[in-house]
Amino acid sequence: MVPGFVTFYFLTDRPINASWLSDSERDHLSNVILQEQAAITDPRNHRVWSALADWKVLALSFATGVSSGIGCAGLRKLYPRVDLAL
Repeated sequence: MVPGFVTFYFLTDRPINASWLSDSERDHLSNVILQEQAAITDPRNHRVWSALADWKVLALSFATGVSSGIGCAGLRKLYPRVDLAL
């Protein structure tokens, strides 16, 4: 719990509020965030099919499916041993 409280204390919502950053670092990060926000398009223009065709979504879906399959395979091997122990 201690790392959680330390993180909550030191991390701020905006770089402008971070006392541990220098003035130049605060200004640079604030400008980068403003540029990124200006580049964001209207989310209402996105379509489901274009999101599903994105390679990042496909890679994350594949990784999630593989990790779920590995977990299920492990449980299938564990259950017979649990039954034998009873």
